[in-house]
Amino acid sequence: MVVDDFKLLDVVSANEDPFQIAVHTPVRIWTDGGALRMAFLDSDWIEEQAGRLLPTAPMKDRTLITAPGEDAGVFLAKIGADPQAHGDPDSLHRPQ
Repeated sequence: MVVDDFKLLDVVSANEDPFQIAVHTPVRIWTDGGALRMAFLDSDWIEEQAGRLLPTAPMKDRTLITAPGEDAGVFLAKIGADPQAHGDPDSLHRPQ
């Protein structure tokens, strides 16, 4: 998914199992010179936003987004571009 220059990679297991819920892990990606950089989105912040904007259900210590896939994709594209979703990406994964 691409929004402006923001790219979001949706990582999901390739194994399909009818008795397992597909888990998606959104990761922001960008290039820096010749290097590919990545930053996992802040799950606490996303959980808070999802609770306000989408139907969700508690699952033990996690929150399951129960909205249709298209709605969840629109949600992630919108909030994934927000700097609060991942902190300062320029400071992530750089040698000190």
